[in-house]
Amino acid sequence: MRLLRWRDALLALAIIGRAQTSSLSAEDSLFDLRAEARQEVAAAARVEVKTTTTEQGKGEAKDMQVEKKTVALSTGEAVYTLEYVCATDEATGRRLEQGMTLSELGMATPAPANWYQGGFIDVVLDGEGLVHVPAKIDTLQVPEGSAATRFTWSHPRGEVTATFRTLSFDSVLYVTLGLPAAASRRVTLLCYPNSFQLPRNRWITTPNRDVQHRDNLIETLGREERDWVLYSDRSADLVAAPTTGPCALVLLPDQMESVRLAMGRPERPDWPAVQNYGIMTDLTPVPAVTRLSFALIDFLPMTWTQAEARLREETSRVREILTRLRKNEN
Repeated sequence: MRLLRWRDALLALAIIGRAQTSSLSAEDSLFDLRAEARQEVAAAARVEVKTTTTEQGKGEAKDMQVEKKTVALSTGEAVYTLEYVCATDEATGRRLEQGMTLSELGMATPAPANWYQGGFIDVVLDGEGLVHVPAKIDTLQVPEGSAATRFTWSHPRGEVTATFRTLSFDSVLYVTLGLPAAASRRVTLLCYPNSFQLPRNRWITTPNRDVQHRDNLIETLGREERDWVLYSDRSADLVAAPTTGPCALVLLPDQMESVRLAMGRPERPDWPAVQNYGIMTDLTPVPAVTRLSFALIDFLPMTWTQAEARLREETSRVREILTRLRKNEN
């Protein structure tokens, strides 16, 4: 990682300075600084869970108090904040919709837009998603230098898990989904690249091409371009905002049977077509996959050209980490 290389250089300079101004040997100074660095690395990745009760819910829960949980996964470079409201019908245990999207598990930071705060992910098994299934949230015990939380849903087709993990001084959110067998399985992601504001000029970029989005456009990615997708808005006035930048999805291509991106969702009457607005990504894993791994990245603050260059540079490293995490999850 670029930041860690800079830290190594700064440590070397600090060692020289300490050795010249104290009676400590360079070796002793190096030991002290390494200990400090280890402490800093260990502290950078952390998870914080907060529970708040709002006075009134929304949607099906508009007449009751609801519990909102906020899970903040820090890396030292970024904070990925997940938000989830769980209100259930006492008689049936069914989760009550809040009038948002997908599973209604949202991402509030690091960007106000990008991966949608009102619901950015869903797992659909045999046509049934997670919105009516309450999630259990656990903080995982993981090695120093990392932090992780797991959401677990008792779906009618079997247990679904989503493990979100961060690493110290790494701006990536690593995701591993545990998927049961089903006749049809789909993972859906929703993002609003860069911003919600007008004017909008949405694009997707793959390793091989750029596609400008328009209403009711559906793109299916070929096998050679399933490594990553960059979602951006190329409107010039978005560049300067400190919390504005593109977002990206990094995949393990061997896990994917198909990858499809859609604007407006014309085949779903419950999803109104909105001109040049949000982008849906449907991931269909190969039948043998029970642990689906991918990474989500917010590039802040960057232009789309800067983000593309960084993504091309970092993809191999991110995929190596995804592969290791997938093995550890099994």
